[in-house]
Amino acid sequence: PAAAPVEEEAPEVGFQTPSRARKSWARAVLTPITSGTPNTQGLVKKRPAAAMDKDEEEELEEPQPQETPEEKLAREEEEITSARRKELKAVKVDELKELVLSKGLEAGKKEEMVELILQSEAKARKNVRDHASNVRLVVVKKKEEYEALSFDELRKACSDSGIKGSLSKEARVLELLRLWQEDDGIDKGLAQMAYEAREAELSAKDTQGLFKLCEEKGTNPYVKEVMVDRIVKKETAAGKFERPTLEEKKVAEPEKTTEDAVEAVLANESERKKRIELERRQQEAIAAKKKELRSNNIEELKRILTERGIDPFLAASANSSNTTSPGRIKKDDLVDVLYGEVMKDEAIEAKKNGLRAMPTEDLKALLASKGIDPVAKKEGMVEAVMAYEKKCKEDMELF
Repeated sequence: PAAAPVEEEAPEVGFQTPSRARKSWARAVLTPITSGTPNTQGLVKKRPAAAMDKDEEEELEEPQPQETPEEKLAREEEEITSARRKELKAVKVDELKELVLSKGLEAGKKEEMVELILQSEAKARKNVRDHASNVRLVVVKKKEEYEALSFDELRKACSDSGIKGSLSKEARVLELLRLWQEDDGIDKGLAQMAYEAREAELSAKDTQGLFKLCEEKGTNPYVKEVMVDRIVKKETAAGKFERPTLEEKKVAEPEKTTEDAVEAVLANESERKKRIELERRQQEAIAAKKKELRSNNIEELKRILTERGIDPFLAASANSSNTTSPGRIKKDDLVDVLYGEVMKDEAIEAKKNGLRAMPTEDLKALLASKGIDPVAKKEGMVEAVMAYEKKCKEDMELF
């Protein structure tokens, strides 16, 4: 049987916008003509109306960009300022002038006063926003500080604050935050934040800027405590407070040789006997000197020590190993103290003799190594070296 004739769909009749009419015309032109029977040739194949409406909606609906918080704030500020400007322009000049003076601003022309008020109010709103942001920042920082504690540390903090009971970590944090808030924690945190911000601002300034700021505020930049602290730090870095030391001659160690062990022992035995003999003579000299000093009575020993600037009672008490009654002194203690002073004198005299025996050039080099200015006479150089070593000993005792 012959195919039934295809009826052409009647075109939709209705109002179309120019853009929609152009789109419909383009689709009609670009749609290919189907081939087939004579009855179907020349007919346009059209899409369903539902598909057309869907495509057109997708083409017409474009994604709108989302507004950022900064853009939203700027838009709101602009709207508030615009509305407030209109409101202020409607105010009389006298009332506007009173408003300007109440805000601590300078009066002027009406347009200038309007702008001053707008700027002042915008700054006040900004301060309110900054304050709210800082409050949130302080609370969040404190909360994170508590949350960073371990459970044992958190439990101890709760116990110290009087928080009792079996609580979860979140509950403990909330209780600690509540007590912290009741103790003016927010205000203290804001004060600390302001202090740190001001300190950072001043630290970023150069020396001249800080000096000028001190002059403007009538502050003395030369604070005594600061100067003392800096001097002490400088001297500490230079080693002024390190333990004083005296230069001591190092005894040269005998050179190691590959000689026979028997010969080495024999040589060492000879040196050992010489050392023992020297120590014996020294002990005899010490005993003889003490015997000579012991021949004096107690009063004479006290007089000799007093002439040397030594308190007999204090010196004897410090030398004695046994506790004695107040006001009583043992003769042996006085002898030991006086013998020690005599040995010091002999050591000083031996040191002077050693320096006198040195060549003048070597003595000048010694003075230069100790940072002492050389003098003309040799005896003066000897006395300078002795004074330097005496000062070093006093510094050691003081240290």
